[in-house]
Amino acid sequence: MKCGDMPTSTEYKVYASVLRGLNYESKDSVIAKFDSLISPYISKGFAQKYIIGSSVLGKQIPMYRIGNVNGGRILCDGQMHGSEDVGTELLYLWAQWILTSGDAEAERIKRQNCWFIIPVLNIDEYRRTNAHYVNINRNFAYYFNRAGALPYCTAASPSHYTYNPLVGDPDHGYPPHWTGPLANENLNYYPFELLPSTWTCPVCGAAKSTFKGTADWRGPSAVSEPESKALLNALKQWQPKAYFNHHLYDGPFVNAYFINAAQQTFQQNMANKIAAIEINELDVTPIPFNIYGCSAGFSTADASSLGIYSSLIEWNVSAPPISELPGRWFSWWKAIALGYSRQFAVISPTTSLLPLIVIGGVLLFLLTRGK
Repeated sequence: MKCGDMPTSTEYKVYASVLRGLNYESKDSVIAKFDSLISPYISKGFAQKYIIGSSVLGKQIPMYRIGNVNGGRILCDGQMHGSEDVGTELLYLWAQWILTSGDAEAERIKRQNCWFIIPVLNIDEYRRTNAHYVNINRNFAYYFNRAGALPYCTAASPSHYTYNPLVGDPDHGYPPHWTGPLANENLNYYPFELLPSTWTCPVCGAAKSTFKGTADWRGPSAVSEPESKALLNALKQWQPKAYFNHHLYDGPFVNAYFINAAQQTFQQNMANKIAAIEINELDVTPIPFNIYGCSAGFSTADASSLGIYSSLIEWNVSAPPISELPGRWFSWWKAIALGYSRQFAVISPTTSLLPLIVIGGVLLFLLTRGK
């Protein structure tokens, strides 16, 4: 590998700055905002911050608990793709509503539900892939070998060439090995993104820019990425009843997944309940709700295989101004979140049995006095 092929630190900073401009705010700002929100509620038992792992570049990945740790558990994440942050901001509005609105149902959720929120999973990058140039949402274990696209030449026959990072292009000086410029790691593949712009298709000579599928590589092995590991470990450790994976593409819509008939029936019932909340309570046109079999390599597929009701939510690639998110965008997410919160609410045994204990004590006193 030639040093000249690697982006310099200055070039990378400029690149990152441009991409950051596409986001509502920096990732550090998002984390600081969540930290400030939950701070008054930690001592009250209604919030907590956890570190679930570290990124490729060693940055901590935080997860926030909102509500009662013994309540019905639901886990969700944002920015699995680093530039897709509408979901992150909606998750913040949801946490803020639960903790600060004083609304009767928000108070109920605070006591009967436990929401785990990972605001930023791809915490290193303001792009679709992580710092290893792996699409995290193709890196999970469920049917991993069927997941993800390899960059392919779109030139007409006789090309049909597909670039495999595990093979590289050794004939032209790009063997399947590189030293990560940011992580300072030796890896057994050569990312397509790091090929120089002058590189051409080895078969037909087409320009690198003609290749498609360049940001969907699944990685060298299932759950190879630290971000994937962090999320999967959180799902296994906390065993939520439901999981939501937020994205930003050609939406808004919900893809609710299943791997068996029971999950399929449950998701369809939830779709009907959420539509009723949207129409009758929030006065918003229902968001499209699709029921699909699981997709290979998706985090929702691994969650479904663990018995968790899993959904992927796509917001709109033409992201609205952040000032508009509290309107219909939050209403859509709020309807979904309310539906699943109600479904999985856990009433504290202490609270539910207290009236019976008091009544029983009074009756026992009266009976004893009567003797």
